[in-house]
Amino acid sequence: MKKDKTTALLIIDLQKGFNPTQKMVGGILKKARSYDTIIATKFVNGNPLFKRVLKYPDLTKMSVEELLKNLSSLKVEEADRTAIRNHGGGHANHSFFWQIMGPKKEIGEKLVADIESTFGSIEEFKKQFTDAATKLFGSGWAWLVRDENEKLQLYALPNQDSPLMKNHTPLIGLDVWEHAYYLKYQNRRPEYIDAWWNVLKLL
Repeated sequence: MKKDKTTALLIIDLQKGFNPTQKMVGGILKKARSYDTIIATKFVNGNPLFKRVLKYPDLTKMSVEELLKNLSSLKVEEADRTAIRNHGGGHANHSFFWQIMGPKKEIGEKLVADIESTFGSIEEFKKQFTDAATKLFGSGWAWLVRDENEKLQLYALPNQDSPLMKNHTPLIGLDVWEHAYYLKYQNRRPEYIDAWWNVLKLL
């Protein structure tokens, strides 16, 4: 699919190698359609973010990440700011989510060292992360981030809010919207989280 400059900010770099059509542990990532088709239909043609951004020519030059980092200072109508927050956050979150999962481990040695330094052990980190993801009321995401002081933080955010809005760098993120796991686990979120650790590449 050819992309002009205005659609470029909504397209994931599909050359990073993860193919979500693969069958993964726990049935988490079974997908019937190719990811590029999903991107083309959901995140470009039908995404309200795309329609909102086109109203502001200067914004079409910005990446989704830049839009979120500068969300509070964007010169846009409040309804459009909300749409960028929701739909831009959803795009950024899911784009990141796909890239950290896969069939083979790709252990990040610095990440592991930083987690052990901050939380005491990988197991303790997993326990705290699982707790945050499990206890988040309603829909949202659990995050491990690096803050503006290069320190690790663990927290949950509602809906599609992105750590980028806090100027934090996402390191690990888990989608706990019910639609992420309902077909396999119904309302058993803890089981989904437990299975998800098996497809996280980084630890």
